[in-house]
Amino acid sequence: YPSMLSVFATVYVMIAVSTKYFIQDDIEPPTLKTRPDKWTDVFTAFPTILFGYQCMTNSCPVYANLKVKSGRNWCLLVLGTISICTSIYLPTAIFGYLTHGDNVASNILQSYD
Repeated sequence: YPSMLSVFATVYVMIAVSTKYFIQDDIEPPTLKTRPDKWTDVFTAFPTILFGYQCMTNSCPVYANLKVKSGRNWCLLVLGTISICTSIYLPTAIFGYLTHGDNVASNILQSYD
């Protein structure tokens, strides 16, 4: 049940960030970058991407706890969890960036008062 608490907390952050974007006052629009300043800036995303794949270590215990261990059930589980994560993280990232632009903090919660 602690994992459900973290899912609800993440959904709360998504709702708060999205709501803040739509109800912001007369603030001048932030500057939005559409491409990196230098081509080497692309490599700054690699640690984040690699850190995201560290959840693979949890896949063996999760698969072991499936009631029906089949490839189909495993694929449904993986697709479901990726869909849930994408539907929560994508609006948070988009609306957080549209609200703060280049000034968004690495921790999205630090960007809000």
